[in-house]
Amino acid sequence: MFNDWANGKIKRLNWVDVGFVKINVFCFTLLLVHCLPRILLIPWQWIAAIFAATYFYLVWKVFGRKESR
Repeated sequence: MFNDWANGKIKRLNWVDVGFVKINVFCFTLLLVHCLPRILLIPWQWIAAIFAATYFYLVWKVFGRKESR
């Protein structure tokens, strides 16, 4: 039920809107690090591993998988 609602809302976005979402997430992350500097104590390897896992998942989903519909 929530997925249907969210997918309906996402279809209204274009590529500029997606860019704004990225900028928004980046700025929120900077704000979070500024307000909670203890987050920077997380080893960089964990951050790199999370980035790599999510990056390759998205690349696979966009380019590697064939549409079944």
